[in-house]
This record gives sequence, structure tokens and C-alpha cells, in this order.
Amino acid sequence: MTITIYHNPACRPIVVTPKGARLCRPSEAVLDILPNPDIGEFTKEDGGLSGTAP
Repeated sequence: MTITIYHNPACRPIVVTPKGARLCRPSEAVLDILPNPDIGEFTKEDGGLSGTAP
């Protein structure tokens, strides 16, 4: 499986997976298109912590 992340000039990452593509701001938006979104807590780009999507 390949997951591709594109960065555009506005610094908004676009993530493409087999389940679709998404503009991933906030960071949690990527969970909807990951093959296994149950990744637990992770560190966001601003250093804060995030849990899984509800």
C-alpha cells in the first residue's frame, strides 16, 4: 500500500491513500482515509497530542 502526502504552497498537506484523498487540516482529518485509523494517540505538527477519531 502507498500513502502519498503532497504539500501545497498554503502548507496544507494533501494525503492520498487507496481510500481517497483529503486536505488534512486539522491533522485528525487523515484518520478517515487511513486503512487502519485506530492508531491511538499521536503527536501533531504543533507538538500537541491527539487521540483517534470519535
